[in-house]
Amino acid sequence: MEAAAEAPDSRVAALETQLDVARSRIENLATRLRGNRDSLRTLQEQNAAMEAMAQAPDAEVAALQDQLGVAQSRIENLSARLRNSRDAARAMRADAARTEANLANARTRIMALQDAMVEARTLSGEEIARLTAQMEEGAASGDEAAATSERLQRLLDNQRDRSARVADTVSGQRAQIRDLENEVRSLRRVAQVAGAQSCQDRMTEIVSENGIQFDNNKSEIRPDAALVINRLVAVARGCEDADITVRGHTDSMGERSYNVYLSELRAAAVVDYMTRNGIPPTRITSVGVGPDEPIADNRTRAGRAQNRRIEILVQ
Repeated sequence: MEAAAEAPDSRVAALETQLDVARSRIENLATRLRGNRDSLRTLQEQNAAMEAMAQAPDAEVAALQDQLGVAQSRIENLSARLRNSRDAARAMRADAARTEANLANARTRIMALQDAMVEARTLSGEEIARLTAQMEEGAASGDEAAATSERLQRLLDNQRDRSARVADTVSGQRAQIRDLENEVRSLRRVAQVAGAQSCQDRMTEIVSENGIQFDNNKSEIRPDAALVINRLVAVARGCEDADITVRGHTDSMGERSYNVYLSELRAAAVVDYMTRNGIPPTRITSVGVGPDEPIADNRTRAGRAQNRRIEILVQ
């Protein structure tokens, strides 16, 4: 009886052992499943990151391509403006040359007319003297004297008429010369203004694109600023008739007197750099404006940065 009673207990213990083993295996499988899920999630995140990284270069390339397209468009625009300015200047120079040639021709014609008038007066004077001598000598008869007197009067009348015509012609030629001289001066002024405007546009473009920056409270030309000024020098060399003013500006931080002083130093530094690189000092001057002409809000950092600037004026 006791053996029979112990048999179920043994089976129960065995079943409990198997149950514990099964539970342990289930927990182990659950742990592995959670680990697999975490690994899968990690792999998915890594895959998403790799896809984003793969797409990032494409976005950067697209952005660079857009920037390149904008730069090329600006280059083409500037090139077209430069060609137009050069064509306009060339046409103005050709007009001025033609006008000056016409002016020279008019002056030559006036000299020829004046020479002809002098010669006619000389010949008429000789003829008048001869006829007058004949009349005074009394060698001719009364009829001959009357004929001589008539010829003398006709000669005098012709001389007066010729002198009047020559005077009118000379007066007209001189008026034409004055008109031509005014036209030449006008063409020169227009060409000078057009050339100055072209230089102003190109210099403004260069400065607005890159800016001329200085270290805080410093006026020394930095390497990046030197690259910008070199481009300004190249433009200025092609604008030989233009006068240039470099204007320095600051923000409103600090005392105004110091800011004006600092802006003068910075503008003078730019002028000194340009003169040392071939721009005649008689063509370029510097002005320190300080904080008096802001283009942005001095209450913000970005606004103050915009107000700290170099401005180029061409006349």
